[in-house]
Amino acid sequence: MKRRFFITSMIFIVLAVLSACRESPPKLSDEQVLNVFGEKSIFASNDTPATISKRTEECARVLSGLDESLYRDMPKEMLGSFKTECRKDFQETVINSQRNTVDLKLEHLENAKLAEQITRVRAQSLAAEEAWKKAKKLAEDQKIIVQAKEKAKLLETTLESKLEILKKKCNEWETTMLDLNEKKLIPGIQFGPDVCTRNHEEFLRSQAKRVIEEVSKLEAKPDSIIDPAVPYFGAVDPEAISEDLKKVEKSIAQIKAEAEERKEGETELQKQ
Repeated sequence: MKRRFFITSMIFIVLAVLSACRESPPKLSDEQVLNVFGEKSIFASNDTPATISKRTEECARVLSGLDESLYRDMPKEMLGSFKTECRKDFQETVINSQRNTVDLKLEHLENAKLAEQITRVRAQSLAAEEAWKKAKKLAEDQKIIVQAKEKAKLLETTLESKLEILKKKCNEWETTMLDLNEKKLIPGIQFGPDVCTRNHEEFLRSQAKRVIEEVSKLEAKPDSIIDPAVPYFGAVDPEAISEDLKKVEKSIAQIKAEAEERKEGETELQKQ
């Protein structure tokens, strides 16, 4: 009995000595841990926060023995192979002087406290990344909404004046066409521009009202992957209405040019 107690005591002493002899890792701040083990996607922008991968955490926990119970049913050869791959990965980190500025060694990755710190820092890094994504999405949403509201405001403040100009231009087109047709300077009555058709003015007002109302209800949603649903301005886009005015002016110029060309042709015939 005494012999067994003596042997057991010696085993504990030897293990304690071996443990004491094993070099402890340097004391690292959470920021240093993130700098050493943190990574960014190759597609990430420069301001994207670094995060610690799940594999890095798993490797640290299995090498340190923290998760030994989770792998007890895994065949020894498979577990040994997994640990070897983990050591290979960590070795690349250790020898990278740009990342390992704290003099970490491969054997330090078998330290349970360091593994626990890696787990904690990983959780923090993921939370920081999520917060960064939400802040970025919020800023992007707000920018989209501001642009949409600026366009809607421009539409609201300029619509009636542009409709008045458009109405005058359409009347000018009709008057010009009838006058030239009466003088037989154009071949018959022609169809006017689409924007000069009946009820087009009311159509534009109705569309503008709908668009302005929908824009006023836009909200930033940082938790959503979808951008704010900015309505399609289409025909009531301020630029589109300006283009419509130009088209009517161009149509007026065209029928006048046709009339002038016909008039010159008739003059030439009379001279002959």
